[in-house]
Amino acid sequence: MDWHVKPQWGSYSWDKRLFSNPTDAIQNYLKDTENLITLANIHDDNGVVNNETQHAAMVKMMHLPSDTKDIPFAICNNQEYALALEDAVLLPVELNGIDYWWIDWQQGGNHGGCKGLLQNPTIWTNKIRSTDHIRRAAATAATTSKRGLVLARWGGLGSHRYQVGFSGDVSGVNWKSLAYQPYFSMTSTNVAYGFWSHDIVGPGGADMDSLELYTRWLQWATYSGIFRSHDRGSSGGSCAGKYPPTLTSNTCTIVKPWNVPLKFFKANRVALQRRAALIP
Repeated sequence: MDWHVKPQWGSYSWDKRLFSNPTDAIQNYLKDTENLITLANIHDDNGVVNNETQHAAMVKMMHLPSDTKDIPFAICNNQEYALALEDAVLLPVELNGIDYWWIDWQQGGNHGGCKGLLQNPTIWTNKIRSTDHIRRAAATAATTSKRGLVLARWGGLGSHRYQVGFSGDVSGVNWKSLAYQPYFSMTSTNVAYGFWSHDIVGPGGADMDSLELYTRWLQWATYSGIFRSHDRGSSGGSCAGKYPPTLTSNTCTIVKPWNVPLKFFKANRVALQRRAALIP
């Protein structure tokens, strides 16, 4: 999430303090040098506010008055907005080297001009961003070999068409939350939604129970559809640099599988190596 400017939760503009040259960092290094596919975390919540980098381009594509300020999110009831968001705002970021989007947003209901229930914003963003490459190629009578992909939250039945689900932040770093993840994945597979990305959360303390919980979480994740560590923001703020946490401040769930007592490190390493061996 730190790729974009603050304080907007749903910004679409690079934070130039962290990425002074996004194309060099993403396209030239991560993609061309390291051969990595890159996704960026995105929250469609604020719409396109007036200090966004591509605000003027959005205004122009939507044929709005030149003095237009914030443009509210309107994915369901405004086709001009939906397409302008993809092509005027998101496409320039993609051209910096971003391959796909992690749509980390699930307000549901009638947000974004939707009617609610089966017509919710999440399934629309999933569909649009899975098929943008096809639409854009067709507009120029071109062909594309790119395969659509999103990492996205649940948008209702039908979301399984759009590749990879993100189950959201865990409700608690505890054994109950861990136990639910295999159950969730297996039952989702029953409705053809087999690829889920669950949080792999770091230890919430330095006691033996917390450290074992983290190791068991890694071991489960080895066999889950998508393996993704997530520290829930604990690497910043008051938790920055504080690992292992003390027994009295056990909320810093920082993901560092190597920075644990030796017996846990050995088990963590075996789990990570097993996962690597399973990748085609």
